Amino acid sequence: MKIWNSLSLWAGVLLIISVVSPLKAQERPVTENCFEVVTAMNFALQGMPDTGVMGISLKNGGETRLMIFVALGNAADQSNPAKWRILERQNETLTYCLIGAGDGLEILQSLHDIPGFGEEFGLPGTSRRRCNDESDGAMGSVAVRAWANKELGPSLVQHFSSPFLGSSYTALIANDRVQGGYAWTLLKSDGNRNCYLSQGDDSSFSPDFAMRPELIQDPNTLPPLQ
Repeated sequence: MKIWNSLSLWAGVLLIISVVSPLKAQERPVTENCFEVVTAMNFALQGMPDTGVMGISLKNGGETRLMIFVALGNAADQSNPAKWRILERQNETLTYCLIGAGDGLEILQSLHDIPGFGEEFGLPGTSRRRCNDESDGAMGSVAVRAWANKELGPSLVQHFSSPFLGSSYTALIANDRVQGGYAWTLLKSDGNRNCYLSQGDDSSFSPDFAMRPELIQDPNTLPPLQ
């Protein structure tokens, strides 16, 4: 897949970090689970392994809108499940909120060319519904994912499940570059209801993400994740 051949540094995130690097570890959250970017990353990475963490930066207009951290774990060892965290930027501020954290990851089939799903969905501001109805059942939630997939074409589809904080999410990232970037859509999942949460025009991967040593904060100064 081409997307895996275009791993790059998180230019947008590093730019934000360079702006706020003087932040001190004792800074408190703006609201619950919301912090300035450096503290937000330290907060989200609690409970994640020191190595083997994949970082995914979902961008729009050259700015990182969401950060996803994933540790694959061992599917054969229930005591070592996959772990994931999702941080979302708040409007044009330097504040990121942890909107989800959990212990399950599933790679789903790309439904870009599957017939039978014709209903259109989209973000607010379009004429399309944002979510399927709960009464639609499981196939209704699949219809939302199928439409998102049709918009992007062949995609890497990751379902982040078993949340202990927030909801489950499905991230779809296009395999092929369009107008210079790998477009993406993030869906929020609650039961049989899927909703468009965010979209953007580019994404990048950091295959072995690690915080810069000078930005690592004392865990004792951070609120507990759970």
